[in-house]
Amino acid sequence: MKRKLTILGCLAACVVISARAQAPEEYARFRQDAGEASVLYRGRQATRYTMVHNGHPYWTTPEFLRGSVTYNEKTYDGVLLNIDALGQQVLVKYAPDYPAVQLSRAEVPELTVGGTRWINPQAMGFAAPEGFFEVLADRGPVLALRRVSKRLKQSPDNRNGKFIGYWDPDYNMNAITYFEFRESFYLLQNGKCTKAGKRRVMRYADGTD
Repeated sequence: MKRKLTILGCLAACVVISARAQAPEEYARFRQDAGEASVLYRGRQATRYTMVHNGHPYWTTPEFLRGSVTYNEKTYDGVLLNIDALGQQVLVKYAPDYPAVQLSRAEVPELTVGGTRWINPQAMGFAAPEGFFEVLADRGPVLALRRVSKRLKQSPDNRNGKFIGYWDPDYNMNAITYFEFRESFYLLQNGKCTKAGKRRVMRYADGTD
């Protein structure tokens, strides 16, 4: 037990230290380059997970893709975006080789990337768990939603595939730390998010319910 606690303590330290790492000259450069959109890049540097691990903390892919985000009541288009599903944070980059910045969750009601829309029900005034939800279907007064979350776990066993949310051909069998994938489904109606079974939500999203 003592050894396990020590490992987890070191793991937490790696995360905290990387989250606090700063690069002032990089921030000054892209804030100047970004012009009017520089407000997006004034937040704290996104957490970087530096320990050896399998899986990743992002919603779908580690790649930042261009999309639109509503932040502090203004919409910004053509922004490089991603979602940290472990911290439930929207991340932005000015350019692929720039550091990622974490936006204030309370100021981001929605974003769209690659035709997929995510909403933050809490920021929109609805009763819901914290974080972001993928909109599977918007049918008038009811929205079908999917929520992805990640947790840092440790296991000496193979956790490739469903445990991390995808099959990794380069899975590192020597790494015991992994990002555990979880998903849940909700219906947003009458001002609140209600958890529902996957089949029911998918039937509603497909228009068969």
